[in-house]
Amino acid sequence: MDEALRDVRIPPGVPDHLVMIRFIGSLVFPLALRSALEAGVFRALADGPSSVGAIAKGLALDEAALGRVLRALAVAGIVTVEEGDVVGLTPLGMTLSPHAQVPLAAVASYLLSDVTLKPLMELATSLRGGSASQPNGATGGWYGGDLKRSQAMDHAMGDYGVLSPVAVAEAYPFGNFPCIVDIGGGLGHFLAGLLKAFPAIRGVLLELPQTAGRAREHLKPMGLAERCRVVEGDMFEKIPSGGNLYVLSKVLNNWDDHRAVMVLRQVAAVMQPDARLLLVEMLKSNTPSYEEVVRDLVLLTSSNGGRVRTAGQFEALLNSAGLTLNRIVEARGGYSLLECCKA
Repeated sequence: MDEALRDVRIPPGVPDHLVMIRFIGSLVFPLALRSALEAGVFRALADGPSSVGAIAKGLALDEAALGRVLRALAVAGIVTVEEGDVVGLTPLGMTLSPHAQVPLAAVASYLLSDVTLKPLMELATSLRGGSASQPNGATGGWYGGDLKRSQAMDHAMGDYGVLSPVAVAEAYPFGNFPCIVDIGGGLGHFLAGLLKAFPAIRGVLLELPQTAGRAREHLKPMGLAERCRVVEGDMFEKIPSGGNLYVLSKVLNNWDDHRAVMVLRQVAAVMQPDARLLLVEMLKSNTPSYEEVVRDLVLLTSSNGGRVRTAGQFEALLNSAGLTLNRIVEARGGYSLLECCKA
């Protein structure tokens, strides 16, 4: 059996059929994590270790059931359970704490929510039909028509937004572009990070009306109102003009080739000859990573024909839209920056 399926704690020589049973049974660990996140266990442990009883009392949980879930999380290396049923967070578990330097609680809650899991549970439907396992709106995807799902995505993008701008800003000279247009940038986490990193630049955020309102509220307390304009619109119909750099950050991976080219043509139509387009995407490789295949299957089951694409596939889309791929810059975190210009 492939070594990727073998837990590092499985002793050498364990038969493959037992490794497979453990692999299948490992499903319980992310579900145990989901229950702990929903119950507020990581918030309860944020300020230090506590007993199972005290946590259960504070969160109105069944003490015995909580103890069993925490034992599972201890096996997974997320918490420690010491003598006297005292529970603490491991360094891995600390990433889910409100005090985490790199906060992941919202990302974890999103990935373990019904928004993601329900389509994945119907993966066989996608396997037969090649498309999303849940009904999708024409523009919003699986979660777009539901406020609760959209808010889960918003919170997750908030955590991602702490990471992406830093890694991407290190890899590309954003400071050379006076005006950056972020297309389909959600609440503006990515753009806000760039504006903070490069005080001389201005930003324009394009989003659908229902998201643009939430974006304004999100950006208001950051003191970026004079440098960041939120524009309501549809990227399939019109892109704001006047940008020196247009950014599509993890946007095209949500769409099939036809609709991806539609967006790219709209961008090309407003780009000046010296303007640039930057795609921030995870590229499909010959040796797929864990992150790549997870993202690709989520896109298969949850998006409007989206997928993780190769550099060559992106280049073909760009050429169809009258654009040229200049270069690819690798950034930390597994993402690539594809710099493009008008053909």
